[in-house]
Amino acid sequence: MRRAALAVMVVVVSVSSGRGVPLPAVAADALLERYAAGDFDAVAGEVARGVKLDDLLKQLEATWPGWMSAGKTPAERDRRLLVAATVALEASRLGVRESWKIHTPAHGEGASGEYIWWQPPAKLLEWGCALWRAHERPLPLERTWQLAALSVAELTGDPEFLIGPGRRQINNFHDEFVHLRHVRARFPDEPRFQLAEGLLVEWQTFPGIGGQPIRAAKAVYDQLRDDQDVGAEATLRLGQVEARSREDDAAIGRFEKVESMTRDPWLLYLARYFKGAALERKKRPVDAERAYRDALHVLPRSQSATLSLSSLLFRSDRRTEASALVDEMLSAKPAPADPWRHYITGDDRFWPELIARLRSEIRR
Repeated sequence: MRRAALAVMVVVVSVSSGRGVPLPAVAADALLERYAAGDFDAVAGEVARGVKLDDLLKQLEATWPGWMSAGKTPAERDRRLLVAATVALEASRLGVRESWKIHTPAHGEGASGEYIWWQPPAKLLEWGCALWRAHERPLPLERTWQLAALSVAELTGDPEFLIGPGRRQINNFHDEFVHLRHVRARFPDEPRFQLAEGLLVEWQTFPGIGGQPIRAAKAVYDQLRDDQDVGAEATLRLGQVEARSREDDAAIGRFEKVESMTRDPWLLYLARYFKGAALERKKRPVDAERAYRDALHVLPRSQSATLSLSSLLFRSDRRTEASALVDEMLSAKPAPADPWRHYITGDDRFWPELIARLRSEIRR
C-alpha cells in the first residue's frame, strides 16, 4: 500500500511539473545574455509561453558557475548575479499560479502529517536567494531583490515556504525552505520583512476568528504601528484583525488613524472600506454610507466598496442609485484594481515597482 501511494505521488508530481517543452542545452546561457542586454519582456514572454521550469532550474544551476566567472571585474560579477537571480525571480512568479508545491498525507503505521514536495517555481525563487546568501554581507541590490521575492512568496499565501513546515508535517528536509527567516537575518531592520511576520500569523486566522493566532497577529502589528515606513499598514491590519474579532470600536479608531498617517490610495481605500463595514455592524448606516463613498472617492468604481454601498442603498429603498452604481462599476474598462481582493497577498502590490527597479539597474 505504501509503495502504491508513493508511486501515485510520483506520477502526480511528474504531471504537475510537466510544463511546456524542454529547453535546448544552451537556452539558459542565451536567456541570461538576452536578459542582461535588456531584452526583459521577450525573455519573460518566452518563459511564460512554454519554458519547462524544472529544466530551466537545472540549466541555471549548471550554467551559473561558468557564466558568473566570465565577469572580469567585481562589479560585472555583481551585475551577473543580479541578472541570474532576477531571471529566476521572474520565472518563479510566472509559474506561481501553476504549481507551487504538492502535499500528500503521510502513510504507514503511526504516521501523521504530510509529505511536501516543492515545485520548480518555489525552487527557482530559493535558488535566486541562495546566490545572494553566498555573500557574507548583502550586496547593494539584494534588498530590492528580496523585497520583490517577498512579493512573490506572499502571492502564494504559503507560510511553509516562508517559515518552514508545522510541527505535524513531514517535509523533504533537504529542500526545507525558511525563506523569511534567513532574509530577516540578513536585513534585521527592514520593516517590510517584520510586517511579513504579522501577515503570516494573520493567514492562520482565516477563516475563523479568535484564539492564539489573532492575539499573535495583533502583537506583531502593534509593535510596528508607529514605524515611519510601515506604521500605516500595520495600523490598518491591526484594525482589521480587531474587526474580525468584533472589536469594532477599537477597529474604527485604527482605521481613522490611518487617515493621518499616509496618502497611499491603497491604504486609504481599505481603511475607509473596512470602517464602513464596521459601522454597518454597529447599525450606523448613515456613517457607513459616508465611509463607503469616501473609499470610492479614492478609487472610483472599485468593486468591494461599490457593492457594499449599493447593497446599503438598496436596503434603504434607493434602488435606482444602487443600480446605477453597479452599472457604472461593470462598465468600467479596464476594471479598476480592488485593494480588498489583494489584501491577503500583502506585498504583491509592489511587484510592478520592484521588478521595474531591478530591470533599471540591469540596464545601467
